[in-house]
Amino acid sequence: MSTLVMINGPCGAGKSSAARALRNTLDNSELLSIDEMRRTISEPLFDDPLGRPEDAARMWQVNVVARQLASKALMNGQTVIVDSIKYQTDWVKPWEDLGHRLGISVLDVCVMASKPTVQERVRERDRESGGRLTPEKVSTLYDKVVSFYSDRSKAIVLNSEMMNEWEVAGEIEDLLLR
Repeated sequence: MSTLVMINGPCGAGKSSAARALRNTLDNSELLSIDEMRRTISEPLFDDPLGRPEDAARMWQVNVVARQLASKALMNGQTVIVDSIKYQTDWVKPWEDLGHRLGISVLDVCVMASKPTVQERVRERDRESGGRLTPEKVSTLYDKVVSFYSDRSKAIVLNSEMMNEWEVAGEIEDLLLR
């Protein structure tokens, strides 16, 4: 049976690694990485992810394309894993609406770690890959995600502080089996 798994969280929390690990453990699943799609479709967004109105419009377009891809996969019986940083209701609601419209279950998971941990992980990753996220942007995104998920009673928050991606994926897989 199809399921939509939304894996959200701040930069450096381990959500993308966990999403890839989950994809590798689930049969008949598809992974949609919103960050990868955004970088492919609109590289300038990476310069200022909190940015300008035109960046928000492009990000909305990326999400529209992603939901179309997800819809097709879900209608074909696949489990769809969506890896993204979401911290506003108007970004999450269309995904929830898609699940409800198709009559499938939606699992909303927020992968979290402490702010110092995510900042260190992003520093390490950016050193290796030449990334451009400043500590200020990481901190701002972290605060936005924490604030957003503090009000989402149906969301599952997983602390990745002391887990690797396979352990986080295993926790999510266990949630899917319930």
